[in-house]
Amino acid sequence: PAMRTLRRTGYQSLAFIPITLPQTTHASSTSSMLHSRCSRPGFIFHQTERTADNGSNPCFGNSEVCFDSNTRDFDLLGYKYSLLSTIGTAGLNAVVTMIPARDSTEFALFPMEDRAFIKHWLGWTDEHATYLANTAPIATLPPPGLGVVDGTSAMAGDEGDVFL
Repeated sequence: PAMRTLRRTGYQSLAFIPITLPQTTHASSTSSMLHSRCSRPGFIFHQTERTADNGSNPCFGNSEVCFDSNTRDFDLLGYKYSLLSTIGTAGLNAVVTMIPARDSTEFALFPMEDRAFIKHWLGWTDEHATYLANTAPIATLPPPGLGVVDGTSAMAGDEGDVFL
C-alpha cells in the first residue's frame, strides 16, 4: 500500500498525520466522524415551507394549488418525539425550527405543560453536556427505519444515558 498524508478534520490539530492505505478515499477524524458532536445540527420540530422551493409561489400565477403558509400547524401530537430524538442524536446543538407563536393568540393557546416540557429538556441538555459530548450510535442496533429500534448512547466515564 502507498503511504498517504492527510490533514486532520474537525477540531483536531491541523498537523499532518501519516495513514497507510491503498486508496485516497479516507479521512482521519475523531471517532470516525467528519465533524464534532457540538457542530452537528439537531433540528427540533418541523418547519413549514413559506414559499415553493422551486422559486415559484403557488398562490400567484398559473397554479391551481394554493397553500396557506400561515396555517397554525405545530405538531402537538409528535413534538415530544422530535425533541427527544434530536437530543439523543445532536443534543449539543439544538436548533428549534418552529415554535407555536406566530402571533400572541397562538402562543397563548400553547399549553403551559407543553412549554414546561420543552424548557425542561432544553435545560437538561445544558446539565448533561458532558454526556452529550460523547453521543454515539449503538453499533449493535440497526440504523433508523420503519419497524426497528435504533439508538444512541451518551456516556461520560462509566455513567450516562441511552436513547432508544
